[in-house]
Parts: sequence; structure tokens; C-alpha cells
Amino acid sequence: INIYQHGSAIILLNENEKAVSDAGETIRVDLTYNCEYEIKMPDVDWIALSAPRAVSSHTLFYTITANPDYDNREAKIIFFDKKNKANADTLTIKQAAKGAIILSKKEFEFNQRDSIFNVLVNTNVELNVTIPDTCNWIKRIVSRALETRKLEFSVEANSNLGMRRGVILVQNEAGNLSDTIKVIQRGTSSEVTLEKYEINAGVNGGAFKIKTN
Repeated sequence: INIYQHGSAIILLNENEKAVSDAGETIRVDLTYNCEYEIKMPDVDWIALSAPRAVSSHTLFYTITANPDYDNREAKIIFFDKKNKANADTLTIKQAAKGAIILSKKEFEFNQRDSIFNVLVNTNVELNVTIPDTCNWIKRIVSRALETRKLEFSVEANSNLGMRRGVILVQNEAGNLSDTIKVIQRGTSSEVTLEKYEINAGVNGGAFKIKTN
């Protein structure tokens, strides 16, 4: 006597999670099954089936478009038995957010005295801050506090007569995202100082000399 018994219906993904960069890409999904199945796509417009069964009936390709937002996004694709929806497997697609560096202010101007200023940064990437050697009169103040989104700098007093300009480059570690801060500082000739600030004039008036710089 020969006895044959069918196994239960199987739907099995080779992996249940795919991580995708913000630039987007085409992902491959390998599926093992022994039943007629259907696919429930998420209600999003950034995932599309690009080459259905182009390689084999067990391999699918999905195109993930670039993420234009500053937040991560996630969606699920469900593969289920057409005769038994409880028999299913789910693929979760997680896409990274678009990288950005947004500075609260991009240009500062100071008088010739020493000063301190800070810049608030909205970002979702690690930052590198570069001050060129030619701008050695600008120094970054590194705080020991657990604050990674506030950049603080000092500006040394300008003893020269002329105005000077500097630039600070703010970028991520990969170097593909950046922005700049312009710093302008006036020289000592940009402010008027008087030798005397008070003159006592008689009732008859008169002519007086005032010396300035």
C-alpha cells in the first residue's frame, strides 16, 4: 500500500527586512512557495514592482525611488496564500532619510573687538567643521556638554585698519553635504573715537577743535 500526503502550503521569504539608502535602488526578493499566492502592496508611491518574474517565478524585483524627505520611511509588502490569507510572510522595507545640513544663519559681521557667536544646525548626519588656516583668527569653541547641534566660535579682536573676511565650512563625514558660514569683521578704522567727549563752552560761544582717529 502506497500512502501519499500533501504538505501544507508554504510561503517563505529569504529575508524579512530590506534597508535602502535615501538615493533609492532596485531590490531583489526571493520567495519560496508551493501554492498560488497574491501580493498586497503598501499604499505608497515610492515602491514599484519593476521586473515581475523576470528571472524566475521565485524572484521578484522592486524599485525604490529616492527619498526627498528628512525623515526615514517604512512600508510592508505582504505575500499570502490565495486560499488562506492567514498563511503569509511580510517584507519590511526601510529607507533612510535624505541627508541635510540647515544653518540658522549664514553670515555674521562684527566690529573690531573680540566676540563670540553660535550657529544652530538642523541636521540628520554627522558633521565635520573646517576652518581654513588663512582664517586662524576664528576659533571653534568645543563644549563638553552633550550638545551636538550647536556650533560655537570665537572671533579675535582685529588690530588692523582694514576689514577682514573668513569662511567656515560645515559638512558631513562623507563630504557630500556641506554649507558655509561667512564671517566679516571690521577693522579699527571702522569706528570713530574722540579725544574729548565733552566741551565747556562759554556764553559767547567760540570755535573748538575735536580730534578723532
